[in-house]
Amino acid sequence: MQSLPRTRLLTTSGLCAIASLTAPQLPSGSEQPKQMEVAGTIHFDGTGTVYVDLVTRDDFDASTPVEPFLAVLEPGPEELASKRVSFAFEGVSPGTYAVRAFLDQNENGVLDSYLLGPPKEPWGLYRPNRPRMMRPRFEDSAFELADDETEIQITLR
Repeated sequence: MQSLPRTRLLTTSGLCAIASLTAPQLPSGSEQPKQMEVAGTIHFDGTGTVYVDLVTRDDFDASTPVEPFLAVLEPGPEELASKRVSFAFEGVSPGTYAVRAFLDQNENGVLDSYLLGPPKEPWGLYRPNRPRMMRPRFEDSAFELADDETEIQITLR
């Protein structure tokens, strides 16, 4: 598996990380689609970098985090003490999404898994779904974004 370049790293120090995507330019006279915010808090125990991404059905099964809505968070002393870090994605178009996150304890940019598939590192999804004998499915954690979604809570286990 390929690791992500460290140049994508966003650091936090008591502040939330914000990732945004500029909306494409529409022809003159066309109405811009509504752009929304997706934000929340990741609860974690341990040390490492927290990866959070907002994904569509097509990107849900990717083994590495997916851009353009990707936040790479290095918890500072305050976040480590409180065991939580905030994130926000701005400029999100209406649609169906899932939010997934993991704590990269070995700093390789990948959610490491055991030979038979279960993750080795703490991970979580919005709309918690932790099947025991199979991988999580997009349908079990997806939500329809029609307005700002700013109360997301994810616990990494």
